Amino acid sequence: MHGYSDPQGFHLATGTTLPACVQTFAYWDKSFLQQSHLLNSQTGEFTTINTTRIGVEQIQVVNQPIEAEHFLLQTPRFSIDLWYSKSGEWLALESLTENGHRLRYEKQ
Repeated sequence: MHGYSDPQGFHLATGTTLPACVQTFAYWDKSFLQQSHLLNSQTGEFTTINTTRIGVEQIQVVNQPIEAEHFLLQTPRFSIDLWYSKSGEWLALESLTENGHRLRYEKQ
């Protein structure tokens, strides 16, 4: 998806204009969870999100147990579980694909 920014906003090649300070699904930057909408940079869709803090739990990262803060990010079309360290560093992401397979990314 292509677009450009000017003082009136962020303009997508589809003809849609979004707010000037639009964010994408940048999982590595925990601050994106504070948004109410995110730009899907693959499709150009400006998606409503709802983020819920699940709590703190222990997960395995690089074969080591680590205490992580767990969040659930929900859109009208999918859900993503995200885990961050106490310092806000991204640790893992998990979601189901459209065909029901579990997709997981972890920090290495």
